Amino acid sequence: MVGNAATYLPSAALLMRLPAFPPRPVTGPRRPGRPLRDLPFLAVSGASAVLSLHWVVLTLVLPLWVVGAHRRSRCRRCCW
Repeated sequence: MVGNAATYLPSAALLMRLPAFPPRPVTGPRRPGRPLRDLPFLAVSGASAVLSLHWVVLTLVLPLWVVGAHRRSRCRRCCW
C-alpha cells in the first residue's frame, strides 16, 4: 500500500510539468444526441461495456458457478 501511494508523487510531478491550456469557447448551440452520431465513441463505449461484463463474469459468476457445481456433486456422493 505504501508503494502504491509512493507512485502518486512521480505522477503528480509529471502532471505539474504539463502546460495549462484555457478551455475552448463554445462556438455554436449544443445539439442533443450528438454523441450517438459519433461512431468511434459508440465503438469504444460498446467495447468497454462488453469487457466490463466479461470482468463481472470472471470475478463473480464463474466462482459462484464453480462453488455451486462442486457443492452439488459432493453432496450427491456423500448422501447416496
